[in-house]
Amino acid sequence: MDRNIFQNVGILYRSYLNYANSFLKDLGLSFSESVVISNIGASEGITQEGIASLLCIDKAAIARNVKLLENEGLIAIKKNADDKRLKKLYLTQEGWEKYKAITAANTDRLADLYKGLTPSEINTLETVLNKLADKV
Repeated sequence: MDRNIFQNVGILYRSYLNYANSFLKDLGLSFSESVVISNIGASEGITQEGIASLLCIDKAAIARNVKLLENEGLIAIKKNADDKRLKKLYLTQEGWEKYKAITAANTDRLADLYKGLTPSEINTLETVLNKLADKV
């Protein structure tokens, strides 16, 4: 039986969640906390609103995770000098260590998933997924 694109995306997502939850448990992080750490590490100085917009996630959910991560000493929040309402997010040293571990695990998982695909197929897959995500 052939699966449609939504079934395939769902399978990949659930498979990744199982994988991620196993290595995140060792890091003492939830999946949603890892998402926030990953986005701050990839774009230091990003705001909570920036993460929410980028990922189409509820602002309140991001705010809860930011507060938890700040309390755990993994991120630092700095108010924007021009607009005090804007809070820029930065990783602490411990946050950077978690970010590196998350990034390494994700790189390993992608390498495993990409086995058997040609560089052209990988490029096409990434291009198409980016185009689809841009439409959301």
